[in-house]
Order: sequence, then structure tokens, then C-alpha cells
Amino acid sequence: MQELTPIIEIRQLSKHFNGKTALDQIDLSIRKGEFVTILGPSGCGKTTLLRIIAGFEVPSSGDVWMEGSTLTDTPPHLRPVNTVFQRYALFPHLNVFENIAFGLKIKKVAKISLDKKGCEHTRLTGLSPREIEKKVKSALKMVGMTGYEFRDVDSLSGGQQQRVAIARAIVNEPEVLLLDEPLGALDLKMRKDMQLELKEMHRKLGITFVYVTHDQEEALALSDTVVVMRDGRIQQTGSPIDIYNEPANAFVADFMGESNILDGTMVRDHLVRFADTEFECVDAGFGENTPVEVVIRPEDIYIFDNNEKGMLTGLVVSSLFKGIFNEMTVRVDSFEFVVQDTRNYEPGREVGLIIRPADIHVMEVERTQNRFEGSLIDAEHVAFLDGVFECTLPSELSSLEDIKGTPVQVDIRFHRVILHDNEEDGIIAGEIAFILYKCDHFHLTVHTDSGEDIYVNTQDVWDVGDRVGISVKPRYIKLSVP
Repeated sequence: MQELTPIIEIRQLSKHFNGKTALDQIDLSIRKGEFVTILGPSGCGKTTLLRIIAGFEVPSSGDVWMEGSTLTDTPPHLRPVNTVFQRYALFPHLNVFENIAFGLKIKKVAKISLDKKGCEHTRLTGLSPREIEKKVKSALKMVGMTGYEFRDVDSLSGGQQQRVAIARAIVNEPEVLLLDEPLGALDLKMRKDMQLELKEMHRKLGITFVYVTHDQEEALALSDTVVVMRDGRIQQTGSPIDIYNEPANAFVADFMGESNILDGTMVRDHLVRFADTEFECVDAGFGENTPVEVVIRPEDIYIFDNNEKGMLTGLVVSSLFKGIFNEMTVRVDSFEFVVQDTRNYEPGREVGLIIRPADIHVMEVERTQNRFEGSLIDAEHVAFLDGVFECTLPSELSSLEDIKGTPVQVDIRFHRVILHDNEEDGIIAGEIAFILYKCDHFHLTVHTDSGEDIYVNTQDVWDVGDRVGISVKPRYIKLSVP
């Protein structure tokens, strides 16, 4: 039973490894009895966060609290949590019963006894063999492994080994069960089966589950609450429905499933413009003529044979059968929309599209251009991002007598940044870290060698991990007094 009372509170938690930030000022509250999934791409910090809760890692700053007490200095074996690992970590020389009973055999419990005078005395003692047997059989029943007590763990399938690992974790009756991608080594069908079993197990046990995965479908299916992470920061926390239907930003929208993401303009309340067309929507409060981002899920676009009723008219350029639906790419002028429908429209066919107001999700833009802190070298050069760029001074700066070292604000539009295949052709260099397709262009996040990010709009196709040179023409570097 999920309660309102938080069992775990994470406050201003940060973790650094060799100068690199794995977690950056994390704040998170987890309620008692809740099934929370921490979701994100590889390297986002989700496993590091789980290991800190478990006590296997020490935070660089911040605290983990459980039921009002800090856990920061509490060793792992004294924390009321147990962890299930992706690789199971079963003991190969012990059978199923002995693996599950291992923790119980070394566990000490407080027992109260009365002396002859009726005074209470508390002492720590181990569990009796009968108590251990009862608890092990109960755990095996919970995971559907009754009768497997004396099987060798190496003779079990991957799914059965995972059940044993879960039984070993829950047999100690922890207040919180931590699961680090526990289904990652299973095949697709077994993963689906285990998802149902985990959900039912959570319902029966009534304890808090904190689950780490990079599988979006898994997160949506299992969770009461989903926490989406990227680059050591929480991007959004909410119910699966809210995360899917109301993403906080373009990254969440893209990561949580196939999406059509476009740059747009909020003309006024309930009217937004994108793909060179104005659409009615349900969103309000963005102001007038405000830059926004628009998200439309492929299943929310209605497709039909072209006629005058279509809001948009386009040409089908590709079609893929995906079992329960067909996924089509429709080109509308310079824009490409992904559409999912049970009907199939062959490539080359002209179609109409309708998008209902309730199916358009409008988001605030995180930024409208690149902005950096810089300093003038002379009248023709500015330093920023650990590079020296040619520039043109505005009148407010060119009138200064001694400009060397003058701090300036540097603004560059996304589409004015030039990327080069050869790093040496750029003024500075970096690595492409994230790619977002926005229906008519790619929006790239490039980690520069200085440690800062620069954002780029381009028609060119790049891959995550590509090393690139970066340059900007002098006339597109806009300088101002900060």
C-alpha cells in the first residue's frame, strides 16, 4: 500500500569521479510502498544513485535520509535495504536454499526474555534452523520457485536464477528493495513475464521498490513514479501517464518513445504555429509570439486519402509493418512526420493529416540560442570555450579605450555554428553527445573540450560520439556587455 510518507529523501546529492560529475545536485523524495523507476540512457547516473542509496558509494556532497535519519555514515549491511543485481551474484557452490538462506544465517535479531524476577532482557541472537526454513520457503513461494530448494543454481535458466536472486533479497524483509536492471540479461519473452511477476510481487509485499532501467516500456509498465535522468540530473519526475503525455522537455519527449518534435511559435493562448501552419491547441500561458517546442505522438496523427479536409497534405516516403500498426513517414513540404496507423499507405501515395488540439503538447524552450561568457583579446578577437574567435565589435564596445580583457556576453544562433569532419579545421573541438531530429533538421548537443556544451542546428547527418571541429564566422558572433 503506497503511503504519502516519504521513506527515502535525497537532498542536494552530488557525486564526482576523477573530476567528472556523475550526479549533480539531485533532490528526490520516494514514498513508502511506492514503485519508483529511475530511467535514463547509459551514463546518466542512475546506477550511481542506486549504489549511493545502497551504501556502496559515498556521495561527494549531499545526504540520503531514510525515515528521518541520515544514512550517509551507515554501512551497507546496516541499511534496511537489499539489492538485486543484473548479474544475479549467486553463489555457484551453494544450492538454491543455501543461496537464499545465506543472509538469514548471519542475521542477528533482538529477542526479549524475562528473568526470574520478571525483568526484561534484550539480546541479539541468530535465527533457528526452523525459522530460516520457514522464511526461505515463503520467499520461494513468493517468486514461484517452490520445490527448487535443493537445485544447483547453475542448472537453472536465466529467469529462474533471477527469481532466486529476488528471493534472496526479499527474505531479509527489507524496507526498500533496490533493483539494478534485474531483467537486462533475459530474453524478450522472459522479460515480459518477469515484469508481470515483479508488479504482482510489489503488490503482495507492500514494500518500496526502487528500480533502475534504460528500457522505457519497462518503466511505463511497472512504475507508480518514473524519474527520468540525463547527464547526472533529473529531467522530470511523474506518473508514467504524465511522463509520456506531458514531457517536460524535448529530451524526455524523445527518450520516452517515438515523437514528432518541432520548433514552433505560440501565437497566443490556444493557437500555435509549426510546420508553417497554425493549429488550435489546449495550451495557454506562454505569451504571444513566443518560441516553443511542440510534441505530437505518431499514434495521435490521423492519416487518410488526400482531400480538402486535411490540415496538412503530404507524400508517404516510407512504410514499415510493426505488428499491430504500420509506421509511415510523411513528407509535408520540408517537414517529415512519423505516423502510426493500423492502415497502410504505400510510399508515393498522397495523404491528408489531421492533428486534434488535445494531441498537441506545447513546451517551453530550454534556450533559443547559444550563450557564453567571454573576454575580448583585441578589437577583432574574443576568447570563449577555451578558443580565440575572430569577431566584429558592436558600437557599445568599439568605443572603449582599453578593451583587452573586457568581459562580454557571446550569443550565437544554433544554425550559425559550423561543424567540421576534421577537428583541426575548427577553432575548437568537441564530441557529439546528443542528437534530436526536429522534423526538418537535426538539433545537436556537442560537448566541447572546454567542458561546456554548444548547440547546433544542421541538415547534415552525424552520429553520437563523432569528434568534430567547431567554428563560427565573425559576423555571426554577437557580443554585448553582460
